[in-house]
Amino acid sequence: MSVVLKAPSPVPPYPPSEQEFAFSAEDFERVRRLIHEHAGIHLHANKQAMVYSRLSRRLRETGHRAFAEYLAWLQQARDNERFVHQRATSASASHSNSRGSVMRPRSAEAATV
Repeated sequence: MSVVLKAPSPVPPYPPSEQEFAFSAEDFERVRRLIHEHAGIHLHANKQAMVYSRLSRRLRETGHRAFAEYLAWLQQARDNERFVHQRATSASASHSNSRGSVMRPRSAEAATV
């Protein structure tokens, strides 16, 4: 006689009505996209409870009351980081170009003046 064991279906950490933070299917999809874009990880759809559990800690730490609010904040931070990076890169390139023109070897004639 063989026994067939079924894997338990994923259960959210709290029933939806008792969840501390609002966490919609759209929020979960957004998290999945961010994880894939940032780390190249394909997060399976049955990981919603794990994502809720782990990110809930971050929401508490940052004072956000909903995942949508936290994700919007994260996106703004990423946009700001890109903006700063672009400005720093272009400033660095400008600085390199100006230094390159200033640091050119002087001709022998200019050195004697």
